[in-house]
Amino acid sequence: MSASLGATSFDGMPGAGEYPVSVGGNGRLGVGISAAEGLTVNGVAYFPGVHRYTGHTQGVELEFDYEVTVRLIDENKKLDPIRGEGSGLFRFPEPDAYRYGLPVDAKAFTVGPDGEPVFRDDPRRELPEGRKGELPTFYGKGRGKLRGGGPALVQHVTEMEQLKRATESELRTRGLLAPLDHTGKSIYSLDPLERLSQVLNQKELDEQLSVDSLQGAYDQAAQDGFPIQLVLMRTGQATRHVALRVTFDQHFEKATYDGTTDAEDVVYLNIGSDTNVWSRSVTGSLSGGGGGGLAHLVPEQTAGAGPNVSAGAAGTARGPFPIRPGSRSTT
Repeated sequence: MSASLGATSFDGMPGAGEYPVSVGGNGRLGVGISAAEGLTVNGVAYFPGVHRYTGHTQGVELEFDYEVTVRLIDENKKLDPIRGEGSGLFRFPEPDAYRYGLPVDAKAFTVGPDGEPVFRDDPRRELPEGRKGELPTFYGKGRGKLRGGGPALVQHVTEMEQLKRATESELRTRGLLAPLDHTGKSIYSLDPLERLSQVLNQKELDEQLSVDSLQGAYDQAAQDGFPIQLVLMRTGQATRHVALRVTFDQHFEKATYDGTTDAEDVVYLNIGSDTNVWSRSVTGSLSGGGGGGLAHLVPEQTAGAGPNVSAGAAGTARGPFPIRPGSRSTT
């Protein structure tokens, strides 16, 4: 929208040979409105399996002494140990309590022909009625077969310490972990960046190459493998990133039947999270401007001058402002 105002020409300086002058003005005003709406829908499902021991257990109150040693790696200094004592209430499955050296109920086990204890919650070799002592047919490496644990409980994965030590030894030769002295303690680098990367890499390996972590990631390790990300930083050098991939190669042909027990159970948790986010916004803008002009009207065919000479000025103000913004989220 615009408007203009013009004044009638007049003779600015009366007299012979003078030309009239024209004065004019103009203004404009603009209004704009924009609206936007958005909808985001997200759904995530989790299906974790949690181990539960449902057999015979026993509670034991134990007293213990503890010692905490603090080592300042940036100063290569070990502080005086902090010592103390305490007690705690622990609950063990009967087989674990026995193997730990604790007394157990007299009915907890019997002695087998080989002299080894047989606990009342140990797997029984007898096959359940209508069952076979072999893996389900859907397990295997061929087309349409399942690798990993699937619905099974994965526990007591062996030789993880050997795997971790072999991996650490190789990484030390590559400079990703701190070397060891004759007592088995780490000798950290004097470079603060390299020392930091050595500490972080060791922490990552301790967490990822643990029995608990690998048992929880058994399916992923047996199928595509799961990665461990390491980093090497040195002052004045580009950062190096190293990725390890841990994989399990299953030998289904070597599987043997061990028995059945109702003391080991698994709880499957069906967890779902659905999120709907709706958003709406309306934005308006207002703009305006104005100007004025002064024209010296020179007759045509006048030597040395154009027909019109003018000067003017204009200004504009513009800015968005919200009118009705809004949003709603549902989870």
